[in-house]
Parts: sequence; C-alpha cells; structure tokens
Amino acid sequence: MQTIIQAVVLRNVGLEPIRLSLYTPLYGRLTVHDMRRKKQWQEAIVGDICYASLAAQGNRWFLYDLESVVTRVAGADMGSFFWQNHVLDMYFYYVPLQQPSGDLFSLLIQVLRISAAPDIVFKLFVAHFFSLLGYHVPEQLRWYRQVLGQIELHGLEQGIDPQLKMELEVTHAHSVELLDQWLMSMVVQHDHFHYLKTQNFLNQLYRIAG
Repeated sequence: MQTIIQAVVLRNVGLEPIRLSLYTPLYGRLTVHDMRRKKQWQEAIVGDICYASLAAQGNRWFLYDLESVVTRVAGADMGSFFWQNHVLDMYFYYVPLQQPSGDLFSLLIQVLRISAAPDIVFKLFVAHFFSLLGYHVPEQLRWYRQVLGQIELHGLEQGIDPQLKMELEVTHAHSVELLDQWLMSMVVQHDHFHYLKTQNFLNQLYRIAG
C-alpha cells in the first residue's frame, strides 16, 4: 500500500538502480528504490522539499512518485548554501535509518527555507540538531533555545529581521567562540565524520576549524 508523505531529498545514493536518500517526519531517514516510469520522472534535487509516494516491502522502500513543492531559494547567499549543504550532509550521515522525529524534520525544513542569515543562526540550528539527537548541550549555551523561539516568531524566509540580527550580534557575541568549540567537537567526534563531503570547508563555517 502506497502512502504520500512530505520528504526532503538528502542525496542520490545509487544509479543502477536509482536510489535516493529521503528524510521524512513519520519514517525518518529512508533509502528508497526509484520505481517511477520514465514519463513520470522528475529529477530529485538534493535539498528539495517534496511529496513522495512510498511503499514498503519488508525492509525495502520503493518510490512511485515525487513532486517537488519547494526548491532551495534561488537567491540564497553563498553562506546559506554552504550551511544548508553541511546540514544535509549531517542528516545523511549522522541520523540513523528509520528513526523518525517530527522535530528533526521541522528543523531541516526551517534550515532549507532560509534565503540569508548570519552564521550564528545556522550554528544555533546545528546546536539544536545535536540536542535532538540526544547530545548534552552545555548549560552556558542553552540560551540558544530562547533565540530559536525568537527566530521562529520572526520567520527567516525573507531574511532575518534587522533588529533580531543586531541583538544576536551584540548580545551573544561573547558566546560565539564557545559555541564554535562545542559544535566542532560534536561534528568531528562522530564515527561518520570522515565521510562528510562538507568537511573540507568547515573552516568557512566554524571559526576554530582548520
């Protein structure tokens, strides 16, 4: 029985047969076999938010239809592009298969819909990512939760609110180095760190990298 569900395309993982990695709110991270006919074929672009028609047979998942509803913002700046690829990379390598989380899915959607934002905003998203995976966040960095609430209130699809940007840069400037140190320790200690395609530009994301 097929089910239609919202999903994010994390990666193309095979050509013969075509296999895709998707992240879904109800089934978590899935590797699916693309069963679409050529006339139905729509290219699955990494980072696209889509609706997928899926069916499970035993431990295998099959994709029968896919319709993109949101592609990554065309006007996104290069910084956002790097961060979004970094986050997609970690969802693919750091999130276990078939362990669903509505919160992780919502976070990924939020990251992909940003057109432009200061680095600290993406760092807060990454901090929340590790928190949702069960990692302990140091007490001195838990202010990130309140800031994420403000960000959610303002919305970021049209860019960050100037007043909120100034508040972030002024109020939390002293905490950025500690935040970078903790995030880097989380990123590099994972067993799959060396598989990350984005590891080569970590020095563009975290101040202490390299």
